[in-house]
Amino acid sequence: MQNPVRQNFKHLKAVMQLLDFLPYDAFTPVVIFTGEAEFKTGRPKGVSSPEELLHHMKSTPPAVMSVNRMAFSVGRLTCARYSLTEKTDIEHQLYLDRKFGSLG
Repeated sequence: MQNPVRQNFKHLKAVMQLLDFLPYDAFTPVVIFTGEAEFKTGRPKGVSSPEELLHHMKSTPPAVMSVNRMAFSVGRLTCARYSLTEKTDIEHQLYLDRKFGSLG
């Protein structure tokens, strides 16, 4: 299994590049583990449970973004993402197999 904190960091950086017109503090990296996840060396920084995420969201004032800026952001992300097809699923699995070894 890939390191979810590291993987999330890479995803966050990619999104930040696409939405480079937003300030750095507009982004909050979040990794959520559900169930009874156990960590060999304690829970890593930046990893939360669903309950902790809910508490954080309730205690944080909502950020304000204009409807136009939100629509532009969604449009830019939509245009940049790969099509959701069986081909992209297979290509992604082949990439992971090459990088980390096949599990099947």
